[in-house]
Amino acid sequence: MLRWLFPSTVRPAAVLYPAAWMVIVLVMSSVPGDLGMDEGWFGALLKRLLPSSTDPLHVPGYAVLALLWCRALRAWPMRAGLSALLGFVIAFAFGLLMEWHQAGIPGRVASASDVGLNAAGALMAAGLYMFAARHLQVRGSRPS
Repeated sequence: MLRWLFPSTVRPAAVLYPAAWMVIVLVMSSVPGDLGMDEGWFGALLKRLLPSSTDPLHVPGYAVLALLWCRALRAWPMRAGLSALLGFVIAFAFGLLMEWHQAGIPGRVASASDVGLNAAGALMAAGLYMFAARHLQVRGSRPS
C-alpha cells in the first residue's frame, strides 16, 4: 500500500510543510480564549501585540494551508486543477475540524463565520494556484 501512496517518483517529504502548518493551526486553536492577561507588564504587552479578534487571521492562515497542499499534491502525477481542488477540500475539511475542536476549548467557540472565512481563504489560494499554473506556467506545472 505504501508503494501506491508514495511511488518511487514521489517524496513523502512533500507533505511535511502543509502538515507542519496544520500542527501550528491546531496549537493556536487550542489556546483557551481567556488567558488572564490582566496581570503585570507581560499581560499588558501581550494585549497590545495580539489581536483582540482572530477573525482576520482565518483568511490568510487557510490560504497558506491550501497553497501548501496544492503544491505538495503536485508531487503525485496529477493536473493542477485536481491539485487545487484537493488542496481546497483538505484545507476546508481541516477548518471544519478545527472549529469543532474549538467548541470544547474554554473561552473559544465554533462559529459559522469562521468556517466561511476559512473557506474563503482556501478558495482564494486554490484560485490563485490555478491562475499561476495556467497563465504563468509555473516551473514543473502541468496545466489542467
